Amino acid sequence: MSPNQPVFTSTEQSVPVLSGELSLSRIGKIIARQRMAVYRAALLIPTLVVIATLLQPRTWTAQASFISRSNKASAGGLGGLAAQFGVALPLDGSGESPKFYVDLLKSRPVLQSLLRANVSAGPEQAPKQSVQHWLTDGDTSASAAQAALISLRGLVETEVDEETGKISVRVTTENPEFSFEIVRRLLSLLEQFNQETRKTQASAERQFTERRLREAGLELKAAEERLESFVQRNREYVNSPRLRLLQERLTREVSLRLQLYSTVADAYEKARIEEVRDTPVLTVIEPPEPVRVPDRRRLLTKLVLGLLAGLAVGLLVVFAREFAGYLETQDALVPGLGLKDAVRQDLASPFRTIQRVIRSAGPKTR
Repeated sequence: MSPNQPVFTSTEQSVPVLSGELSLSRIGKIIARQRMAVYRAALLIPTLVVIATLLQPRTWTAQASFISRSNKASAGGLGGLAAQFGVALPLDGSGESPKFYVDLLKSRPVLQSLLRANVSAGPEQAPKQSVQHWLTDGDTSASAAQAALISLRGLVETEVDEETGKISVRVTTENPEFSFEIVRRLLSLLEQFNQETRKTQASAERQFTERRLREAGLELKAAEERLESFVQRNREYVNSPRLRLLQERLTREVSLRLQLYSTVADAYEKARIEEVRDTPVLTVIEPPEPVRVPDRRRLLTKLVLGLLAGLAVGLLVVFAREFAGYLETQDALVPGLGLKDAVRQDLASPFRTIQRVIRSAGPKTR
């Protein structure tokens, strides 16, 4: 017996176990002999996938997109002014990057505010309930609140366009009104956060400039008094080079203090205006709209993937049975029939093949 010849050992039912080197032809014969198992898996798994997809409830996705508008121009002037006096103000606007808003959308304070918001997720006449009520079916316990927070964070999906800085937010639920309300409320909470943050910053800027304006006014007054006192004591300073030089120095100091006072006064007026300004910081490019069409089920894609998965599982089962020694010899084909001929034979009689698949899946009779 040659070393490459298949060796068969018999078990209680005289089941062959294949050993030795494998070739493409031998692999084909193995698959041909066990093709019913491959057919069953290739039909069963896609069928289960389609049934599971059809049994799942439809989902509805609401989305919106926006960009942030920074106020760096006005902040830069005041920041430079503050730097002249050794004071650092948080005016760089770095918190308004797209990544900042992505993290803010899923932050705990924003989501908790959203959970407390009252929305309507049913007909127009349905009463409004909090988002937490809709997510937990009315459960108000601490564990339910934590579960609602985690669930809500999972519902919010974000995407950032690196080139344009556009931020997209999507929410997918089983209720179209609920998806729309969550996206709308999220944008409202972001705008509210921006307004409060900007007003807090503007208030700090106004307080700084107001304090600095008082100091600049006192410094200007002191410089003017020094110049006035000098002129009163030295009325003939024009005839003295030393006194004339001192007078010019005092005059330059008054001019410098006056210029500084004018700059701080201008910054103070801008800070006062910014403190009460109500201009939106977010520019909504695509506002949220009521969802009219449910999400696609993608049945064809899932069917193809299920078919491929079924074929893979069927092949794994075939080779596992073959090399484990559990091949049923009574289902073997005519010796020498290859995979190509076996498949051609099955395709020639599809109804007979289906009958064989159904019979082979049924209980075995002895």
